[in-house]
Amino acid sequence: MEKWLIQSIWIAVFGFLKEFRPEDPYIIQYLTNPPMNFTNQEVNQEIFPVSTYTCLGLTVVMFLITDYLRYKPIVVLNAVSSLIVQILLIFTRSKTDMKIMEVFYGTMIACEVAYYTYVYSKVDKKYYKTVSSHMKMGCLLGRLVSALLAQTLIDNHVLTVSHLNYLTLAGAIASIFWAFGLPSIKNSLYFHQTSEHTYIRDNTGKKGIFFHKIKFFNLFGLFYCLFYKLKIYSSR
Repeated sequence: MEKWLIQSIWIAVFGFLKEFRPEDPYIIQYLTNPPMNFTNQEVNQEIFPVSTYTCLGLTVVMFLITDYLRYKPIVVLNAVSSLIVQILLIFTRSKTDMKIMEVFYGTMIACEVAYYTYVYSKVDKKYYKTVSSHMKMGCLLGRLVSALLAQTLIDNHVLTVSHLNYLTLAGAIASIFWAFGLPSIKNSLYFHQTSEHTYIRDNTGKKGIFFHKIKFFNLFGLFYCLFYKLKIYSSR
């Protein structure tokens, strides 16, 4: 098997693990029933918005530092944030704790930029379309399998809604180990360029690249956050 294909499948498996979140479709049910007992108004107006604003604030920051840190640390941060989210959901009960949990949920979402750009620094341009499809497929399969599994277990009274958090916790732990096993990146697209990418520096200069990235990331961050705001309220 070719090296680029192995790398593509490796990161796609991480995408599957990070999206394996069986409790997500039932999060409102979990938060509004014992042992949490929050009201719908508290959940929708006080708790969930925290992750939206966190994502908006951090998306631009993550875009700026992901390339500089060579992707992998941000991928690991994504997995660690997911783990912290589940620990707080399982072991804490106060509204303040849930708001802190949403901060880490927003961080997890903002860190996804590293997942979608990591592999482009590892493979040749001619494979970009193929590896993009692998990464997206990994995420969609993770959501599909976790949703079907959760629905099956709940409908057949095998597990309760609160027990789904433990399945999600298992997925988060697995994603951390998998993230640490990802190959490190020696060269990136902007800050640590290879000779293949020096045309960017030669044609526009570092200052031009920086301001171009700032403009792009601000616009992308805004639309990225709006997209996830809709996603959060529709799936959670």
